[in-house]
Amino acid sequence: MRTVFTTGQVAKIAKVAPRTVSKWFDSGRLKGYRIPGSQDRRIPRENLIRFFKEYGMPQGDELEEQAKVNILTVGLDPALMDVIKVGDDSKLAFTHAGSLLEAGLSVKTANPPKVIILDQYSLTNDNVRDGIGSIRKEELFEDSVVVVVTCEDGVSQFDGADFTFQRPFDVMQLSTKLKLFESEEAA
Repeated sequence: MRTVFTTGQVAKIAKVAPRTVSKWFDSGRLKGYRIPGSQDRRIPRENLIRFFKEYGMPQGDELEEQAKVNILTVGLDPALMDVIKVGDDSKLAFTHAGSLLEAGLSVKTANPPKVIILDQYSLTNDNVRDGIGSIRKEELFEDSVVVVVTCEDGVSQFDGADFTFQRPFDVMQLSTKLKLFESEEAA
């Protein structure tokens, strides 16, 4: 998630000219800082959101999309994913990957996921262990939460996983857990 914006990026989100954003900044209405040794301005995300709210401006799709909690599901049945999604007003953004390789490629082009759900049924025990090991080694995922959906007769705990849900599991319980991550991001 982008935490600091340039005047050009703010202008794009607000649908105004970059010079207008510079005027907001220079007048003190939009708080931020200048890059040392440069005239370039930077606006922290929380200041931008505060400014938009103060002046009753829409936040724009880009800023709203960044406010969502990214969840990456790996191997999870898409039909089950649809049940997990918790309404159109949710701040949860799901990305699905059919395999660990596909997941690795998808995270290179997107914001790092806050939650990674691995499905043991489609990935096998060894792939889940390898996936967790790879996730925990990557600095990009240091704040990510790993959830494993296990088989009925599968291993109930995987080292490095934050949570496990054994099949059959209560979809509402998982949805509730995901909503907690949404609340943490908003704080």
